Amino acid sequence: MSLKAWLTGPAMNWTFACLGLLLTSFLVFSPFTPHPISLKLGDLSPHTVLAPHSITIETSSDQLRTSMLIEKVLFQTPPVYRQDPTVNQTVMNSIDTFFSDYRHYRIKTQDKPFQISEIPPSLHFLDPDLLQSARLFSNDTIRLIDYSARQSTQWFLSNGILEITPEKISTQLDSMVSHLHLSDPERSFISALILHVITPNLVVDAEKSDLAKAKAIAQLPRFKTTLLKDRPVIFEGEVVTPDHLDILNLLRFASHKSELKRFGGFLLIIAFLFTFFERFLYYFSSKIHSSHKYYWLVFLIMFLVLSIARALMFLKGLPFGVSPAFLIPIPISSVLLSLLVTPNIALLVGTVLALLIALMYDGGLSLFFFLFMTAAVTTFSIFKRYKRRDIVASGYIVGFFSIFSVSIIGLLDAQSSLAWYVPNGVAVFLTGVLSSMIVLAVIPYFESGFQITTSQSLLELSNLDHPLLKRLMLRAPGTYQHSLMVGNLAEAAAEAIHANPLLARVGGYYHDIGKIKRPQFFIENQHSGDNPHNALAPRMSKILIASHTQEGAELADKFALPAVIKRFIMTHHGTSLVSFFYQQAVLSEGLEDSEESKEEFRYSGPKPSSKEEGIVMLADTIEASLRSMGKLTSDQIESVIESLFKDKVNDGQLSECALTFKELDDIRQTFLRISQSIYHSRMDYQSEVSLLNDTHNAEVKGQFNV
Repeated sequence: MSLKAWLTGPAMNWTFACLGLLLTSFLVFSPFTPHPISLKLGDLSPHTVLAPHSITIETSSDQLRTSMLIEKVLFQTPPVYRQDPTVNQTVMNSIDTFFSDYRHYRIKTQDKPFQISEIPPSLHFLDPDLLQSARLFSNDTIRLIDYSARQSTQWFLSNGILEITPEKISTQLDSMVSHLHLSDPERSFISALILHVITPNLVVDAEKSDLAKAKAIAQLPRFKTTLLKDRPVIFEGEVVTPDHLDILNLLRFASHKSELKRFGGFLLIIAFLFTFFERFLYYFSSKIHSSHKYYWLVFLIMFLVLSIARALMFLKGLPFGVSPAFLIPIPISSVLLSLLVTPNIALLVGTVLALLIALMYDGGLSLFFFLFMTAAVTTFSIFKRYKRRDIVASGYIVGFFSIFSVSIIGLLDAQSSLAWYVPNGVAVFLTGVLSSMIVLAVIPYFESGFQITTSQSLLELSNLDHPLLKRLMLRAPGTYQHSLMVGNLAEAAAEAIHANPLLARVGGYYHDIGKIKRPQFFIENQHSGDNPHNALAPRMSKILIASHTQEGAELADKFALPAVIKRFIMTHHGTSLVSFFYQQAVLSEGLEDSEESKEEFRYSGPKPSSKEEGIVMLADTIEASLRSMGKLTSDQIESVIESLFKDKVNDGQLSECALTFKELDDIRQTFLRISQSIYHSRMDYQSEVSLLNDTHNAEVKGQFNV
């Protein structure tokens, strides 16, 4: 693919759209990007840093306090114990062994005197006196003691024993066996046995202890630092601590994440607005939609206004509390686009700009209302205003209305101080006036840069002192008068169908400038009665007549006329037939009357492609025909106009200029009304005066005869 094909193809359109989308998104999003902060531990902060949004963070100090609290809770959380079944079994086995040894010792020594040497080792824990008394226990008593000891031991073991406390066990045991009515030796015997065999049976359950500690830790509140939006993170001159670094790092990380999400939202919003704008042009302004330069123009103006709005955000602490948002020159876009494109495009772009700037300033509905109403009033005030003083007047209108808009915003924001209304009112008024003056200064650059002709340029071209029109007046006075009449007819017709009357008038003024080169070959300039075509062949005459469109285009280039005016010069005859010389060729040269032969005697075109060009073609045909016919009645004028309109329509000369039948009828009625007032038969005043004189003389003569 060649470079030219790429630049004019769909790939270029998509590239431009993507770049424009990204640039606009970055510009609108830029206020939400925090400034980079590079501080190190122990540095002195060069300025006060504010939190861009609210955050909650666990700083190093918070972590230390939390760790100390956890250690305290871990120390205070008791371990979880469980019973060791092997200990229980060992204790019960010891009781079995004791009673077995005791019974054996009792049987062995029951008929002998008590001797300490005969006490088996398993019974040494008993006091000798208590053991001597126990020898005298009856079998029933021993069975009762056995039962009680086992039951009591089982109870102690089942409740868990962490440590042995003899006093506590003895007290609990007395309470447990009190209902058995045991004697003191019997109770002492049981107590001594249990205290001897019983062992702590609770051991630490590591798993459950860890779970208990984890649960206790989980229920602890962790120390955190909460920082609200726009609150200082660190003050100017303050020493950077670990806590400051923690907060700054978290803000940086959180900002990056939130920035990406927010930028994605901005990107989608702006992509939707771009798509909406493109679809609007596609459905309602196909001519603009098909031209790349209008996209560049709209984007450039939008980008300039957005850039100015962004730059104004750096103006902090303006005098008298003036808000930078009220200094945004959004009227510039509305005036420029109204003059360079169309008012409806200007209003649409103004609405889009109002929304984007409201997003940029995070200003909400109030700021959007102010900007939208300013753009709308600017568009309405400049509608169909062509003169430079109209642009200045529009600035004053916008300024006064902006004061009203600011007053509404003040009421919505519950502003009660006159010191708020007056400075901001003055600011918006000056913004409106200065915007119109800026437009007057920059619009010539936009016109030349984008090859667009505005109403101001057309007004300059409509000045009859223009060098080209003065040359036309001097060299071809008949054509000059004809062109002025065509311009006036075209202007009136354009107003009737709501086309551009100024463009139609200026196009009518310049459509025949090509006749400057050889004015004597055109009948309106032949005052001596000599017709140079009498000495020329019909084909040569056709060439000379038809060449005035191309020669006019060359003059347009030489005098730097806008391309839109050059189009009138090229299209005012379209591809019409030069019928007079064609008929001469048929009669004098025996040329066959056919479509092929007619093609040789047609203008080179092109056909009119706009309503204004079509109007000028019709006005040129009507004015030239009626001027050449001399005196006509009103009915004859209407018949001629009707016939000429039908000829142009039937010949297909208006097939590309989008004029409807209703509009053609309105144009025809306008031409008819004006033409009847100019070309209808007038009273022959000289004949009437002669007739009156003759009548008067006859009456006088009759009186004398009497």
